[in-house]
Amino acid sequence: MSSIFFIMKPILLSFVAQEEDDYKLVLYLRIPELRVHRSCGRHDKHTVSNGSHEFIEFQNQSFNFSIKIENKFYSMSVRRLPDLIEPKHCFVTYEDGGCWITLIKLKPITWMNQICHDLHPGLDILQHDN
Repeated sequence: MSSIFFIMKPILLSFVAQEEDDYKLVLYLRIPELRVHRSCGRHDKHTVSNGSHEFIEFQNQSFNFSIKIENKFYSMSVRRLPDLIEPKHCFVTYEDGGCWITLIKLKPITWMNQICHDLHPGLDILQHDN
């Protein structure tokens, strides 16, 4: 008996970046098929209701995010951020149609000039060519 495995090429997520204050950069990732449900309790929390294999990993100057929703694999890997972050304080929140990745910066410096300027690498996003 043999198994057939399909390798899905990840869909690179489109995003919008915004600095909320000196120490916080927020990225909104658009995932049209994403649906969430709200858990009741002391802290309202939205969890993914139609996805699987969620993965988020924050490192000192990079992060990886991926999620599978309705047979589509969405991914964003940033190899090098403009400066250091505090991985243990970074987090993801979900809503219908997308998610917010909050990066907590180690130093209170602006990243927007580096992200948006043509002469800087911006967010060094890893392209999945496999």
